[in-house]
Amino acid sequence: MQPLHSILFLLAVALVCAWIWTAPGRRARRRQRIGAAPFPPTWVTLLEDRLPLYSHLPTAERQHLQMRILQLLESWQFVGCNGLAVTDDMRLLVAAQAGVLTLGHQSDPWPELREVLLYPDVFLSPHRLEHAGGVVEEGLRELEGESWSGERVVLAWTEVEDGAADPHDGVNVVIHEFAHQLDALSGGTGGLPVLPPGVALETWTTAWSAAFERFCRAVEKRHDPVWLDPAASENAGEFLAYVTEVFIECPWELEAREPAVYRLLVQVLGIDPLAWRCPQTEAA
Repeated sequence: MQPLHSILFLLAVALVCAWIWTAPGRRARRRQRIGAAPFPPTWVTLLEDRLPLYSHLPTAERQHLQMRILQLLESWQFVGCNGLAVTDDMRLLVAAQAGVLTLGHQSDPWPELREVLLYPDVFLSPHRLEHAGGVVEEGLRELEGESWSGERVVLAWTEVEDGAADPHDGVNVVIHEFAHQLDALSGGTGGLPVLPPGVALETWTTAWSAAFERFCRAVEKRHDPVWLDPAASENAGEFLAYVTEVFIECPWELEAREPAVYRLLVQVLGIDPLAWRCPQTEAA
């Protein structure tokens, strides 16, 4: 017979293993319960006042967004930096804008993301640039937002507010940084998000490479690159993030200029912003 302490040790190990094994299911059930909680009416009023995009969503999408907001707020810790006191309104506005990207998902696409850092305004971040010949330049650069793959997102609060206030200028730092987070889910930051079963890798690569090359040529030749920030030509990951901003806020623009790219984002994100109530398209 095994000694009692050995049996107890094996039992403890089994219990720990069982706890770890069932943890994802417990978290999923907890998020589901949280998402089913009542959404405060005061939050609806705040979103209607400060995030016009919310009112453009169909009823079903607004309800889905409310559920996702509750889940994200439960999952994320918000940290104020440089003396910023983070309020519930700030948390709500960040979660709502990020949540728009999840409307085509049944579950939280960022289960490992735990922390959102908020600065009062644009902030300085270490920057390292390698030049030809092995010369390395290090310093600080001013940023509106930053995404740390799978760990945290850093945002300037003034830019969060500005991005929320104008739903059709194609500029939204929250959408931008959380698009980087979606990009990182595939294991890198090269402009390749996780593709659904209906989208072949070759289809994505062909369409996006061609669009990226066209945009880079337009920036180099100064041929009307105004539909997208020229910084999108920096690399494929930045191109994806900037294009996603336009996809959400100016879908008619992206569909007209790069229809193949627009259709792919509809499939990958599971949403079609052209179907939302949009004053620009209605007026046309």
